Amino acid sequence: MKSDEQLQRDVYEELSWDPTINESNIRVFVKDGLVVLQGHVPHYAEKVAAKKAAMRVKGVLAVVDDIEVKLSFAGHRKDEDIRKAISNALTWSVWIPESVKATVDRGWVTLTGEVDWEFKRKKAENIVSHVIGVRGVSNLIGIKPRNSRRDETKQAIERAFRRNGRITAGRITVEVLNEKVVLHGKVNSWAERVEAGRVAWSAQGVCLVENETQVSNDAGNSARSE
Repeated sequence: MKSDEQLQRDVYEELSWDPTINESNIRVFVKDGLVVLQGHVPHYAEKVAAKKAAMRVKGVLAVVDDIEVKLSFAGHRKDEDIRKAISNALTWSVWIPESVKATVDRGWVTLTGEVDWEFKRKKAENIVSHVIGVRGVSNLIGIKPRNSRRDETKQAIERAFRRNGRITAGRITVEVLNEKVVLHGKVNSWAERVEAGRVAWSAQGVCLVENETQVSNDAGNSARSE
């Protein structure tokens, strides 16, 4: 198991390694595997990238993102200009329906509307995060899934786990309650936890995933000993 000092060094190295991040104004604090990111970046997209980079590091149990977005002079845009840019970007996406709308208040974007899959909800947020002038995003898009045979959802998710090279199959249990999926068990890393949640969200008819899996550095050793 890594010490907090080693984990801190690894997170700094991962931030430095990612070409989309200028880590010079980011500070990393670690306590018992919990990583806290502080400092500031000039774009919201960079804030998102920094959190993802920290989550990729082996040994990280959770990430708290306290990074502030301080727009540079060149990065400032009027709210109406941001809204128009976002509207165009969403309109030109093959995945985002017309029901999804965006409002902007001092650079903060609020997304509303309804989609039938979680990946579309995430896709809309990802599109918005890369628009110049955005300071933050509130994703209030609702999910109204297509009809599905819910009795097959559990088996479908479990098969997807077994196919996935990023997930240690057999360590995660799947519970399905109508349109809600609850995941239990242990995973080797935060990245694996996120991947398990993504896979569960991909099942047709799912409108809520509660990912209660826990990151444990000995999860992989336990799985190999079984």
